[in-house]
Amino acid sequence: VVNQTSDGGLSNGTYSYYNTSWVDIYNTIYYISFNLTDGTDWVNKTFWFETEADTVTITLISQTPSNIKVNSTGDMIILFNITTNSTAINSSSILAVHTVNQSYDDGSYLNASYRIPNSTKQPQRVRADHRNENRWFEKFNISGTGEIGNIGEWAAHDIAICPGLTINASGTNWTRMKWCPSIHHLFASIWYVDRTNMTAENKTGQYVPIHKEYFAKAEFNMSNTSFIDVCKYKNTTFQFYFYANYTEDKPFTIYFANSSYTTGDPKTSPYCEPVGIIYGGTPYYRTPFNSSYYLLNFSSNETGYVGTVNMSGIFYFIFTCDEKEGKAGKLYYANNTIPDNTNFNETGFAEISDDIGVSWSPINGTFDCHIQYAHLNIPELDVITYKFYAQDNSSNSAWSIEYHDALDIVNIPPNPPDIITPNGTVEYTVGDTVNISYGWLGDPNHDTCWLNITLWNWNSTTLIGYIQNRSITEEETHIYNIWCYDWDTTGWPWGNYTINITATDPDGASAEDISEIFNLTKPPPIFSNPNPANGSTGILVSTTTWNITIETLF
Repeated sequence: VVNQTSDGGLSNGTYSYYNTSWVDIYNTIYYISFNLTDGTDWVNKTFWFETEADTVTITLISQTPSNIKVNSTGDMIILFNITTNSTAINSSSILAVHTVNQSYDDGSYLNASYRIPNSTKQPQRVRADHRNENRWFEKFNISGTGEIGNIGEWAAHDIAICPGLTINASGTNWTRMKWCPSIHHLFASIWYVDRTNMTAENKTGQYVPIHKEYFAKAEFNMSNTSFIDVCKYKNTTFQFYFYANYTEDKPFTIYFANSSYTTGDPKTSPYCEPVGIIYGGTPYYRTPFNSSYYLLNFSSNETGYVGTVNMSGIFYFIFTCDEKEGKAGKLYYANNTIPDNTNFNETGFAEISDDIGVSWSPINGTFDCHIQYAHLNIPELDVITYKFYAQDNSSNSAWSIEYHDALDIVNIPPNPPDIITPNGTVEYTVGDTVNISYGWLGDPNHDTCWLNITLWNWNSTTLIGYIQNRSITEEETHIYNIWCYDWDTTGWPWGNYTINITATDPDGASAEDISEIFNLTKPPPIFSNPNPANGSTGILVSTTTWNITIETLF
C-alpha cells in the first residue's frame, strides 16, 4: 500500500510510483487499485496489466548429412535448440514432423512417408509414420486442419513413440534435441511391416527355410486403396527391404510378380522378373532392433513396367534359392502386431511352395519386408520438409520455421544380371556351342548399359578371356527380359570355369552375377584318312599297308 497525501490536498496532475523491490515474472497478470478521497467521499478504480510472455524459441543447429540424395543411406542427425526466457521445457511435448514432396509427370506430387498396412482389417487406411488420432499432438490438429495437416501428410515423432528423438543436452530453460530419422524413412513407403516401429521380439524359429525345393511368396495388396492411382508406379525407383539370414554358397534370387502370376517356376513365368540376387556374405543394409534387412533396388519405366512385367494393384515378391535343404536360408516373419494394433498374424499375405512354384499354400503370418520408393521429376518440388514444435511447463508453445532439403537425383547402379545357363551340372566339350542365357531387368536410371560376358577360372580369380560385350537399351528391356548368346568354344582351353556377366552404366557403376562351376572337357583324339578307306572292298590283306592319321586338339 502506498499513500500519497498533502496538507493542502492533491492538485490536478500526474502522479507516479516506482518500487525497486518488485521482480519481473513472465506470464503474470498484475492489478493496481487507486483510491482517492476529498475528505468526504471515496472513489476507487482498479486497472490490470500482463507481463511479457515466456516465449518458446526453436532453432536448427545442424543437419548431417547436409545434403540428402535419392540413394543416401544410414541416419540423418538433426540437432535443434529449444529455449525459453525462464520456464522449463516440457520434454514430453516436443514434436518433430516431416513430409516429402515427390513429383509426378502431370505436375502433381505425393506427400509424406506413407504407411499402408497390408491388412484385411484396415485395407484402405493410409497414414504417415507415427500418426495416431489418440496422440497428444493430434488434439491441436483436429480434423486435419491444424499445423500438421491430415493424417497422411506429415509424419510425426515425439519421445514417447520415436526412439530416434532424444534429449541431447539441457539446462534450466533450454534443451538441445537430437533427431535421428533413418533416411529410408524420409521417402514414401509401401509398408508391409517395418521393424523400426515395433518393439523388439525374439524371432527364434519364426522363419521359413528357402532352398531349391522350397520357395516363399509375399503379397502386397494395394487394390483396395487409392495408392496405385496416385503413385502410378511410373519412372519410379523402388527399394525392397526384407529380413533374412543367409550365409551359404548359393544365392537368394528374388522375383517381382504381378497379379497375373498364379503358379509356375518364376524363372520361366512371363509374369515374373528377377529384381535382385543376395549372395552369402552380402552385408545387411540396416539393422533396427533385432531385425536385419537386405536391400534390393529395382525400377519401373514410364509405362509402369518392371522389365516386361507391368505393376498391378496386387503384386508379389518370390524368394528362391538353389541351395540344398541342409544349407537353406531363412526368411523371417514380422511380429504378430504393430503399435497401431494392426494384426499381421493372419492368413492371406504369405505363401510357400515345395514344388518350385507348381502349387502354393497359404501360411499364417506376414514376412518382414517393405518397399521404399522415390519418384523424382520436378527438382523444385522434390524436397524433404521438416519442422519442430515445443511447449514449456507454463503451456507456452511455438513451431519452428520449415526447413527444406532438395532431393538430389544421383546415379544408381544397374540391376544385376541373373545367369540362367550355364549354371552347374552341365559338362561341355571344347568345340561345342554353349548357350549362355541370363535375365536382366535394366537400369534404374533408364540408361543404356554394356553387358560383358567373360570366362574365369573355377574360383573366379583369374580371367581366361572375353566372350561377348554388347549394349542393351532401355527400349529393349521393355520387350525382352531374357538374353542369350551362343558361345563357340572351339579353340578355348579345357578346364573348370565360371561365367561372369557384368552390367555397366555410362557412369561406370556396375553389377554382376557369377555362374556355378561348369566343366569344359578336352575332346578325344580324332582319327582320319584311313588307308585303305573305311568300307573298301577287294583288298589283298597280305600286300596292304595300313595308314591312319591321328590328331589331338591339345
